[in-house]
Amino acid sequence: MLLNQRFGEIDYEIIGRVKILPIEQLENLRAALFNISEVADLITCLNQQNS
Repeated sequence: MLLNQRFGEIDYEIIGRVKILPIEQLENLRAALFNISEVADLITCLNQQNS
C-alpha cells in the first residue's frame, strides 16, 4: 500500500479507516499526502474527513 511506502509500517486500524473511505475522500487524501510528513498528520487528515 502506498501509505506503507510513504510512512513505513502503519497500524492496521489506520489502514482499515483508509480502506473504507469513499472514492472522493480517497482522492482528497491522495492529494493531501504531498503535505503530510508523518503518521500523526495522516490521522489528523482522516479525522477531518470524518467530520
